[in-house]
Amino acid sequence: MAMKSIYTVSIFIIFALSLSVVPCFAGDFFYLVLPWPGSYCGAKHGCCFPKTGKPAKDFAIAGLRPCYLNATIPQFCDSQQFQYPKVDLGWSKRAAQHGALQFLHNTTPANHTIVTWCDNLASCPYPLHLIMVGVINSVIQTSNLTKSLQRNWPSLACPSSDSKKLWSHEWKKYGTCSGLNQHAYFEAALRLKSQVNLLKILNNAGDRLNHIPNSLTIRDVIKTVYRNIRVSCCSPVMRRDGIQANGRFYNAGTGIEEAIQMGVGYMPGLWCNEDKTGNSQLYQVVVCGDVKGTRIIDCPGIPMGKCGQSIKFPPF
Repeated sequence: MAMKSIYTVSIFIIFALSLSVVPCFAGDFFYLVLPWPGSYCGAKHGCCFPKTGKPAKDFAIAGLRPCYLNATIPQFCDSQQFQYPKVDLGWSKRAAQHGALQFLHNTTPANHTIVTWCDNLASCPYPLHLIMVGVINSVIQTSNLTKSLQRNWPSLACPSSDSKKLWSHEWKKYGTCSGLNQHAYFEAALRLKSQVNLLKILNNAGDRLNHIPNSLTIRDVIKTVYRNIRVSCCSPVMRRDGIQANGRFYNAGTGIEEAIQMGVGYMPGLWCNEDKTGNSQLYQVVVCGDVKGTRIIDCPGIPMGKCGQSIKFPPF
């Protein structure tokens, strides 16, 4: 237990300070960082909604960060720049399905230099007018991946933006160390998030925390009953309606952390920030994914931020 605590502290220090910058092309696992937008906007700095509008009332993605078992978090492993078209490699297939002819100046998807879309050769203008990457957004906007990124990985920083700057930052700082190409990196983050419905888990926490499975031993039953009595009588709010984003205060350990552990199957990391009046509030939940970004796993080391015993879950 002592060794695990030391390791957890070590992970926390590295994770919080982000000191390590070492060349690599894959870690041993991923940290998936999921912030609650209500806590970001409720802090002193405030927030600005992206140009696509107010994000959904849900936990978002802040980053997918590779980590080694020795607690090293690599950064900036490659000078490869973020290229927006690379987040969607399916646009050419969709265009082909609609009967459009695709003309590529380069055969590599890395530098999409395309020409005007034509239904057939006869309808194409001559000479073919080349259209550079920056103006093919109308094609890319149909991308399911792009729309999913806008919905699940929005930027709340001011001034309002289309979130591309945030994606670019995360790709250059962490994605280049992931061992995945750009499209696969963002796809992995979205895939892992889809496996963790935190808001639903917390909303349903009341029933789970008050339910005693048949498989428990007598000792476990006594422990569970005692915990529920303690939670309902002596701790911040824990009701049968679960943990709601309503501005109430909940117990960080026996409330939020335990609810997520029961729902996800593994212990999460909790990070808190302060609202405008100095109250500790749930800011980020950290879970872990395997090295390929395909499934949620037990974190080898749990990054825990500074949270009070009683933390606020603000609305959004």
